[in-house]
Amino acid sequence: MGVFNIWQMESMKRIAYIVLAIFTLLCCANGFASSAVAVSYGQRKDRDNLKGYRASYSWLWSSRWFSEGRWYLSGYWDFTGAYYTTDGDDQGGHKDLFAVSAVPMFRLQRQPYANNLAPFLELGVGPALISETRLGNRGLGSAFQFDDRIGAGFRFGEKQRYGLTIYYNHLSNASIKHPNRGIDPSLSFSFRYYFV
Repeated sequence: MGVFNIWQMESMKRIAYIVLAIFTLLCCANGFASSAVAVSYGQRKDRDNLKGYRASYSWLWSSRWFSEGRWYLSGYWDFTGAYYTTDGDDQGGHKDLFAVSAVPMFRLQRQPYANNLAPFLELGVGPALISETRLGNRGLGSAFQFDDRIGAGFRFGEKQRYGLTIYYNHLSNASIKHPNRGIDPSLSFSFRYYFV
């Protein structure tokens, strides 16, 4: 199995190792200044009941562009460990898989209102690796994938320390290799904590 021997461990251990590795590497390299952590959940109620659980570490960019008005452009690097599961397994596919990704996210952010609410729109595309090339009825073609995201949300609380996002997420290999059904929970919800 080579590189993917880690994927042979039990499900909960795999999640713990992925999250621990991401947080340890990035927190040690960057410290907690200008960073955030998030947890996300998404589900698609179709024939195989796809569910996605994600934990991420975000390294916020210090640059702001077009900041003369109420809105500005900025972003962050999002390093994610994800676990996807499905009920459908009628073609011999695995019922679960793990993914890791590094996505540059661009964010159009509004300056906060008087109540500290600051809405935003964001999108990003980055590389990802998955542990299996089948998930239930989904043929995924290759371990290399692209993690595409688009979402909207808001920061709130004292110093905008918290964030809520609703987003669409899609993992696929851009038809580099077939089959390429992809993984896409309908809509996902994310809660983020900012170290400010």
